[in-house]
Amino acid sequence: MRAWRFFRGQGHYPTPAELGEARNEIGWQHVKLDPSSRTVHFDIPGVELDPGGIGKGYAVDQVVALLRGAGIKSALVDAGSSSIYALGAPPQKEGWPVRIPWPGDRSRSISSVVLRDTSLSTSGSYEKFFTLQGRTYCHIMDPRTGEPMQDMLQATVITPKATDSDAISTAMFVMGSAKGVKLLEELPETIGIWVTGEARSPKIASWHWPEKIAGAEVTRRN
Repeated sequence: MRAWRFFRGQGHYPTPAELGEARNEIGWQHVKLDPSSRTVHFDIPGVELDPGGIGKGYAVDQVVALLRGAGIKSALVDAGSSSIYALGAPPQKEGWPVRIPWPGDRSRSISSVVLRDTSLSTSGSYEKFFTLQGRTYCHIMDPRTGEPMQDMLQATVITPKATDSDAISTAMFVMGSAKGVKLLEELPETIGIWVTGEARSPKIASWHWPEKIAGAEVTRRN
């Protein structure tokens, strides 16, 4: 993220040397946890933790736990629209209606679902990006290459907990639908949807998606 100057910058295409240095300073294996002293450190210099792919979902789960502890039976916890949790249901309703937006156009919907005691998270290429020499680069990185993901517009997942949905939606975005389905096959109570191509004529793949998907070429994987 720093090599591509997504933080407080206008975007920058890193040199091979810059990208190589950045790739040498990533990886969970360099994060060392000590449960006895409750500390964390890195075994090489330059490593940093960015909770962007999971922290928002964790925060949502903590808010839900506080609400339940206070006796609240019905609430919709929304963290910037990208991670939400539906606690119970509104009065006289089966659950909370939630729209899945069209990539880059919140006035349109790809699908709508009704959620109850479950979470939904979406990762999209249109929230944070920059354009360089006529090409758009999104903020979601492929850790295998160190480069921003291309040809993916959006990934949405529904899971019992927001921590999981936040993390899994990002993984789904990076993996794509073919490999992403294999991931979801191993995760019970999880459903998902991928949007690829161009926003004007997207292609959609879904895994056990419960509702109608409108206005696009759809591949269902069940």
